[in-house]
Amino acid sequence: MKCLIASVVVGLLVGMVAIAVAAAPSAPSLNASSILADIRANGAQPVVAALWSDDGRWNQVMVNIGSGRSDWLQVGVALRPGTDAGAAEELDEAIFLALGTAPVAVLKLLKDHQFKTKFVCSSNIGIDYTPTEARRFINERIKILSGLSNEKILATRDECLVGLRAALADFGTSK
Repeated sequence: MKCLIASVVVGLLVGMVAIAVAAAPSAPSLNASSILADIRANGAQPVVAALWSDDGRWNQVMVNIGSGRSDWLQVGVALRPGTDAGAAEELDEAIFLALGTAPVAVLKLLKDHQFKTKFVCSSNIGIDYTPTEARRFINERIKILSGLSNEKILATRDECLVGLRAALADFGTSK
């Protein structure tokens, strides 16, 4: 009799766990298309809140945006309206990092006012890095942007360069 009761209890517990797992919402996949679909379905603010509440997922999304891949830059644009404070700063930093691999695409985002040049091309990015690292990142982007000659983005490039040079001065020029 005790075996029968134990078996029934174990069976009920296994069934309850299975129901709970099935009913629990799964976290959206960390690929650009699923995040964009989630934003279309639920809006940017709830998606940002969900990602922001999970440091690992948020950080991975920021790394992906910082890669400069077109699909991830689209995610950055779609997330932007849902950000504020720290999330907005980290998103600006990811866009700054993307300047290194996709400068023309990022400058087009700045030109189209998807992001503000004064935040992406400024010393705001330096808060998560040592002054030496910040200077290195800024110098790399200055070099990359200085080599661009696409007439459609020259004014935006020049505005960003002014901001980057001012940021470099903020961190000092000594190594």
